[in-house]
This record gives sequence, C-alpha cells and structure tokens, in this order.
Amino acid sequence: MANDSSLSRPRLMHFHLCTHCGSTFRREQYEGRALTSGIFPCQKCGLEGPLNITIQEVDEDDSSA
Repeated sequence: MANDSSLSRPRLMHFHLCTHCGSTFRREQYEGRALTSGIFPCQKCGLEGPLNITIQEVDEDDSSA
C-alpha cells in the first residue's frame, strides 16, 4: 500500500501561452522587462506578445513544466 507522502499531488500553476505558436511556459520563468511591460517573448518562436495566461494542473515534483 502506498504511503500518502510518496504520492505526487497535482497543483495548479500559471503559464504564459504564446499567441503566435501556442507554446506554454511557466510565468515564473520571466523576469525584468516582460513583467514590467506585460509583453512576453516566446522562448520557442522568439516573437513577443501580451501576457496570455492559462492555468494547468502539474505534479508537485514536476518543477520544470
């Protein structure tokens, strides 16, 4: 029988959704100008766009999501 402490628990996290290519990145990965201007560069396609938040469920142990 599994111990409750050994099970990963899902949690909700905020992600930026690129309006150009649809890629998602954790909002916490952005710093500086993106946060103060509200214009976020996509780490995949390189284009910039406004903050577009999506909320996704991730496992607690998946900190790289």
